Amino acid sequence: MSIIFVNFIIISNILLCLLYIFTSNLFVLTLDKLFLRLQMLSYHLYHSIFCILSINSELNFNFTIHFIYFIFLHLIFNVLILWKMICFYTEIAKILTRFSTIFSLFVLTFVNSLLVIYQFLCYTKYNYNKIGGIIIGKTTMKDIADALNISRVTVSKAFNNQMGVSDSLRELIFEKARELGYTKLPYQVAEPPERGEHTISLVVSRPDSALFWTNIIHRMAQELSKYSINLLYTYVPSSRTKEFSLPSVLTNGNVDGIIVVNVYDADILDMVNRLSLPKVFLDSNPSIHNRDLTGDLILIEGFCTEQEITQLLISDGHTKIGFLGDIGYARTNLERYKGFCSCMEKYHIPVQSKYCLTKNIDIYSYDRELSTFLNSLTEWPTAFVCVSDYVAHFVQSYIDNNSQRLPHPVVLTGFDNSGEYTNVSGHIITANVPTSLLGKRLAMQLLFRTEHPDAPYELTFLSPSIIIPNNRINKRN
Repeated sequence: MSIIFVNFIIISNILLCLLYIFTSNLFVLTLDKLFLRLQMLSYHLYHSIFCILSINSELNFNFTIHFIYFIFLHLIFNVLILWKMICFYTEIAKILTRFSTIFSLFVLTFVNSLLVIYQFLCYTKYNYNKIGGIIIGKTTMKDIADALNISRVTVSKAFNNQMGVSDSLRELIFEKARELGYTKLPYQVAEPPERGEHTISLVVSRPDSALFWTNIIHRMAQELSKYSINLLYTYVPSSRTKEFSLPSVLTNGNVDGIIVVNVYDADILDMVNRLSLPKVFLDSNPSIHNRDLTGDLILIEGFCTEQEITQLLISDGHTKIGFLGDIGYARTNLERYKGFCSCMEKYHIPVQSKYCLTKNIDIYSYDRELSTFLNSLTEWPTAFVCVSDYVAHFVQSYIDNNSQRLPHPVVLTGFDNSGEYTNVSGHIITANVPTSLLGKRLAMQLLFRTEHPDAPYELTFLSPSIIIPNNRINKRN
């Protein structure tokens, strides 16, 4: 409908209404003429309001307010008709004598009101699935796909957090779903919390990789800000001492939920785990079982991913392969080591302990521990599977500074694709962890947990993609 045409209709109807009002003396008109004029006045007002609603539907205004306003306005005019009729016949006898007329007019106006309501509902149901918050029709994935001119499979992948959908497209799909009134959005909150500002505590220990964790935290804060939720940075040490106690902000009731990131000390995790607050953990200590956690757990899938990385090395001809990384530090580290061992076993290649460093290593002494281990090697493998890019960059630095000790080139692999370690970034096989998506996923999971505190705890795996550099040495000589 053209807006110019609609505006013309509205103006003309308003002028007609004014003409009816100022050219009529309602108290001297006969009942029939009074009824006719008021009905015509009501009709023109209805027509004008309906046109206004048509314009607003194109402008995406809130329909609920208009709907209520329209219905009540029309009913008021019908009541006015009856009131004028009763005033016109002040004597009871006259009212009784004209009872049939009054009753007939009442039925007509009541039926007319119902028809108007039905007409409006039919119009809105035909054009929109949602009016202000009132669901008129059931929206399906197909409706969302058709609205965005994409496939239903793409919508399904977005809702099920599967690969193959970009962050921007996923967000666009969610926005369209909310607009159309889709009621099964995963981990989405339709509206901000009802009471004032909320605060979420980000419990974090020392970062292994500044850029990696910064990207995650930034996206968390960005996502939570959409719901007027503050993200409070709460630091805890990497290991518990006898004097340590949880920061008071976690125990005084001033936060509404907790996101635990990069905290791996079992004792500290246990203290956080016992808090009666909605919680989401990113990774955990391998000694803590899933069923013991009082919150949701999100993990970067490592077993299958490391299998694939190790298989790439084996397909290139490597059989002497070592593994470097503290497997008692994080559950993901242990899973990566298991994936490495599983692939070696699959190809009947023994895992040689002399090529592996898997003991507990303090985060601040990684460089020293790796250097000591590499110095002790009397025989070198042809490749190392490193538990992370963080570890790989220490090994690469050692190789660069001690190339005379190496009898042959050594290939390295990593994990995370953090991008901040320039000596290995873009040069080694690694797993690309989508930090932005991970940050958003953590935020939305906690929002879901706060909205559904009694829902079963969830274990979620995010599968990274494998990155293979173009300039790698593909085959062993």
